[in-house]
Amino acid sequence: MIEPASLLNRYRTGRGAVDLISYDKVSAADRKELSDQVNALAEPLSRLAAAVA
Repeated sequence: MIEPASLLNRYRTGRGAVDLISYDKVSAADRKELSDQVNALAEPLSRLAAAVA
């Protein structure tokens, strides 16, 4: 799994946290990769929430 920040760096247009290219300019394949990476974080985050609660 690629670190999420590294993956987003491909789409940066500036130095700010929200300086990213428009989503509609990202290819379908790249959108799927982004989606898969976010989904891969769901399980570890749910375990963390359960451990903290």
